[in-house]
Amino acid sequence: MSRKTLDHIEERHPEMTGHEAAIKEAIEAPDARRISTERTTCVAYEAFGTGPASMGVRVLIEYADSVFESGTTTGKLITAYPLDAARSSKLGPMMVLGKTK
Repeated sequence: MSRKTLDHIEERHPEMTGHEAAIKEAIEAPDARRISTERTTCVAYEAFGTGPASMGVRVLIEYADSVFESGTTTGKLITAYPLDAARSSKLGPMMVLGKTK
């Protein structure tokens, strides 16, 4: 995660300033993930933010191709923002621990 990417996120979503750890948590140990209904190569990783100092975040990653499940493709961090039901209209159903909810 580059400083340029973090600057972009914080510029578009000022409420994410200072929440780099929450972004990393969503990427490294997500509670759920959703595939975009518009682009099959874009996945939203979500961390629900259960700790007192953490916040729930959604992180969008765009992969090079649609075989990201195999772990053989690279991804690019597009954006991150606080979890908000109103922002999930372009995302598919939640997948928790490999099961669709």
